[in-house]
Amino acid sequence: MLRDWVTRLFNGREMLHILMLSLPFLVFTSPEGRAIHPVVFCNTFTCKTRAAGLKTKFHALRHLHITYLLKNGVPVHVVSARAGHSRASITLDAYSHLLGDEDELAAKQAAKFFAALSVPIRCQQPIRAIEFKG
Repeated sequence: MLRDWVTRLFNGREMLHILMLSLPFLVFTSPEGRAIHPVVFCNTFTCKTRAAGLKTKFHALRHLHITYLLKNGVPVHVVSARAGHSRASITLDAYSHLLGDEDELAAKQAAKFFAALSVPIRCQQPIRAIEFKG
């Protein structure tokens, strides 16, 4: 709707392009194309989800997204940047409880790596144990 209004307002193609680059990118707008106040949007979202039988808030989608990314192996520094955190440590402080099974995964990967490297050693003579006296 906003683009239609801008197109009607400016018929020149160059002017339209310049104007579209200078406008903020709004995902959700009012029917007139104006920005919606975040509180109004969140309240509307909550009302609509409750009407659909869901008990969630808009902010919960942020946590869901971050959790999904971390559980699917996206590096913490990438998730942190997407979340708008200034440091990856902020993300780790909030979501490290989700990363508990990574130690087991790392151990399995290391075992797999070393198993692939192991080459049977063939000796002409049996190896004898040497006893050290201290």
